[in-house]
Amino acid sequence: MRRVAQRSWYDSWTLVGSLGVISIIADGTLQYLVGVLVVPVGQEPRWTRTLLALHYSGALIATGLLAIQSAAGWTATGRGRF
Repeated sequence: MRRVAQRSWYDSWTLVGSLGVISIIADGTLQYLVGVLVVPVGQEPRWTRTLLALHYSGALIATGLLAIQSAAGWTATGRGRF
């Protein structure tokens, strides 16, 4: 029987913390990038900033609703224990 090396408490929380910081940086970069690129993206097809902001807001709302639905599905099936 082979013995599996167990991770220590410190290693696990280091991984969780690192992934959290990376997620925050990536999400912040995406949020600011949309604000910077909204004018150049809309110039060629002549889309207004209002239209682009509306579509981006709709995408954020849809993402949030899908996240809630997937989390509810995980907890209902017993796969996700919080």
